[in-house]
Amino acid sequence: MESNEMSNQEKSLTLVEKIKFFFIKPQKLFEQFIEKPKYLINLIIIAIISSITSVVSSKVSKKIVQETMDQQIQGIDPSAAQMAKGITDVMTSPVVVIITGIISLLILIYLSSAIYFALAKIFGGNGTYKQMVSTYVLAYYPVAVGNLISAISKLNTNSITANVTIGDALIKAFNIFGLWRIVLLAIGISVVFKLSRKKAAIIVIIIWAVLLIFSLISVGFTQTMQNMAP
Repeated sequence: MESNEMSNQEKSLTLVEKIKFFFIKPQKLFEQFIEKPKYLINLIIIAIISSITSVVSSKVSKKIVQETMDQQIQGIDPSAAQMAKGITDVMTSPVVVIITGIISLLILIYLSSAIYFALAKIFGGNGTYKQMVSTYVLAYYPVAVGNLISAISKLNTNSITANVTIGDALIKAFNIFGLWRIVLLAIGISVVFKLSRKKAAIIVIIIWAVLLIFSLISVGFTQTMQNMAP
């Protein structure tokens, strides 16, 4: 009876109410995934946002790609240089960046959901993989919006750089949109998988910390190789 009442309440929520609850009481939205884990509409919206981000980002990075390409093709056969530029133009075209962006997004969502699902089960959670995908997709909104804002900001300020520093990696890890996603994921996993907030937070923090460590190692290794280059 209680589940039916909860389901009916979620069905009666308007779009404005859902947006409001997303900011002030997100557990109300995650509760719907207990009975009906649906994520297609949210996934489509996020895919659209990510596609726009990919196009904007490609405009931001195209200058770097062109400058790098110009340096690499100096002194080679003109026909080969023209072919290389043609390939670069195709790879940075809106259609290609949108397709690759969507494929990357889907891989990220389904693979990440599988990892979170496995940890939730290890911690004694009660739920399905589809419920985890629904939870992850809903919690991904802040990251999708944050990436779009960042891309637009870089485009407007023309602040492009090919070198990523450890500081950049830390800023990305601790930005407000990423932290907001962590909070939403912890709440969602706790609600949907019937885990304590503490256990859900531990799951999310473990994955966040591992990804941060790998990111810092990767950036540090890249900087070391660049410093060693003649």
